[in-house]
Amino acid sequence: MVEKNEAIISEKQVEDKNEILTDNTETKQAPIKPIELKFEDDSKGKSKIKKFIEENRKVLAISLALAVVFIGVIISVIYYFLFSNSFFTVKVEDERTGKIISGVEVQVGEQSQKTDNFGKARFDSLKPGTHNIIVVVEGYADVEEPVTLKRGNNGEFTVSLDLILVNISGSVRDYVNKTYLEGVKVTLKDVTVETDKEGKFEFKEVLPGTQKTKFEKEGYVIKEQEVSGLYDTELEDTYLTPSSRAIFVSNRDGNRAVYQGHFDGENITKLWENKKDFDDYSVVLSPNNSYLTFYSNREGEKDKNGEYKSKLYLNNVDGLNLKKISDETGTVAWFDDSGGFVFLSYVSTDLDNSIGTIRSYDIATQQLKDLFKDTDFEKKETTNAANISSVLVADDNKIIIRVSNYSDSTKAGLYKSDKDGKNLTRLTAKNPYSFTLTPDKTKIQFMYYQNANPERYEIDIASGKETQIPLEPRKGQSVGEGYFDYEEKEFIPANLKAYIDYRDGKNDLYVADLQGNNERRLSVIGGVTRFEFAGSGKYIVFYVSKDQEKALYVVGLVEGNKPIKITDVDQFVGVI
Repeated sequence: MVEKNEAIISEKQVEDKNEILTDNTETKQAPIKPIELKFEDDSKGKSKIKKFIEENRKVLAISLALAVVFIGVIISVIYYFLFSNSFFTVKVEDERTGKIISGVEVQVGEQSQKTDNFGKARFDSLKPGTHNIIVVVEGYADVEEPVTLKRGNNGEFTVSLDLILVNISGSVRDYVNKTYLEGVKVTLKDVTVETDKEGKFEFKEVLPGTQKTKFEKEGYVIKEQEVSGLYDTELEDTYLTPSSRAIFVSNRDGNRAVYQGHFDGENITKLWENKKDFDDYSVVLSPNNSYLTFYSNREGEKDKNGEYKSKLYLNNVDGLNLKKISDETGTVAWFDDSGGFVFLSYVSTDLDNSIGTIRSYDIATQQLKDLFKDTDFEKKETTNAANISSVLVADDNKIIIRVSNYSDSTKAGLYKSDKDGKNLTRLTAKNPYSFTLTPDKTKIQFMYYQNANPERYEIDIASGKETQIPLEPRKGQSVGEGYFDYEEKEFIPANLKAYIDYRDGKNDLYVADLQGNNERRLSVIGGVTRFEFAGSGKYIVFYVSKDQEKALYVVGLVEGNKPIKITDVDQFVGVI
């Protein structure tokens, strides 16, 4: 009996049928008998399932129970992770500005997260209940705030940080003298305070962090610096550099040029651009610090020996009014009013000689005028006997010249004349080998050999009175190794005078009161050859020239100060 849904077709029958169907080339196809499918009654199948269920009822019940339990566990786990724990977001912002603060460490319970670019930190898997939110950031007050969390999502919690207001204080001192400065205006953002008598300043309850601070006082370079304070801070002393500038010549770019720089050696710049591959040098500053004369070979003209020829130029200290004065060069001496100057030039002659000529230049009229020549101090029958070798300008714009004459001693000596060259008068027949003006420019002091012995004299320019003075009011007034042209300068408002003296085998700088008392030595380096008062008599800038070094130094006149090197130079011009 074939049960229902079962077809009784044997494999053998299928093969026999296929052979009959395919083999029809020679044999006639036999008729196909229909296959009869017989099915049993379905009631017996159902009874078998029923019987299986009855026999395995317990097993099925257990399996079903286990499935229910498993599904319950899955649901419980999902619920636990989604709804049993707490999660929320902390946003951190600045209380004053409302701006978000990123990169901040936020701690909740045992979890710690950093705020992202939106100032937010996400916390998951926290136990429901009360936790402390802790935020500690430099410059802000520490925050520790409680938050009560329920199961599931608790949304966003904002923490506002309040900046700590700090006190910032400090002191301001003079860079050269090291003294504390009163009345310095110190500005931090929009707040300005002034230093007291002890140079101290203080800002109270200002925002923390790094901020620019400006220091201002007349006579000093304005200084800006960053001040950083996250807590109450006392800054290191701030030093202000005097606004005076040293003018000098240097070949630091390969050729000599005129530079300026502050006493701290910073902000060194050219007063004007020298022509490439050519030199500007031998600079003389006018008394009012407005003009400069100098030599330059910038035109590139060569003499008969193939050397570049230097010419005399004039410029403002701002470098904006360059003017050629003469094709000849020589010693320059300014008139006291800075309205012009005289200079000694040498003009070549057809006989391959040169004639010394004193010429004057007037800045207002731009007129150049010849005042004296070598030939004015010699007889007609002699040539090249006289020689003008030096020129200075004394008080009341009197011109002082030194004349040598090897054939007629009656023409030699020191002469004076008016500014225009008139009223030429011989002051002395002595022909000194060096002479200088006293600090007030009313007298001439000179050294003179008498029978191979050095003697020192002083001439009152107005009266012409000549007086021999002691050779050694100071030890330095001697000839031989280390000899220098004596120079003394006074600064009357401070009751001071300074001078170079030769002691211990070297030239150094000294200062005393106007009466010559209370002397102090300001340098020990040696090689001091020139100096200038600066900063209303508070400092002296001096030039050191020796084999090992050519440089500018500045020294404060407060006792105990040591010289400070400004920079290396080739020539010291002056201070403005």
